[in-house]
Amino acid sequence: MKSEKNGETILNALHSILPMLHIHVFPIIHNLYWKDIRLKENQIKVLMAVRYLKKTTSTELSEGLNIAKGSLTTIIRSLVDLNIIQKEAHPDDERASWLTLTANGKKCLQFKNRHDIKKLDKLFAKLRRQDAVEIARSLDLLSSYLKEVENTDVHQ
Repeated sequence: MKSEKNGETILNALHSILPMLHIHVFPIIHNLYWKDIRLKENQIKVLMAVRYLKKTTSTELSEGLNIAKGSLTTIIRSLVDLNIIQKEAHPDDERASWLTLTANGKKCLQFKNRHDIKKLDKLFAKLRRQDAVEIARSLDLLSSYLKEVENTDVHQ
């Protein structure tokens, strides 16, 4: 019997979970109605990436989120117009801008977080607390590992 390598083990688990995430979880986290504003999935992805990175450029977002530069420009413009993110001059490149959350953007994400928790509480209401903690620990382990390799050449 051939033993699985780590990549195969993880891929098999991802193939098992991703369809379920797309059906049950992503509609919750990729949806937002706030103050008469409806944000679309890619707007939310950009907003969450800017929160995670604290300060980033559109080039970094385009590469990291795999969103075409032209589409991303439209998304960023819409979020700036909604006063959710802001552009600041990049000190090293006059063609580039730093993207950061505005105070309004932070409030929007706080609302989104509370909303997502309510929806996820409902989705996972029948899950034992012990199992929820175990799932969260496993996701934290995956997140920690991916943060460690974030700036290495593992993608080659």
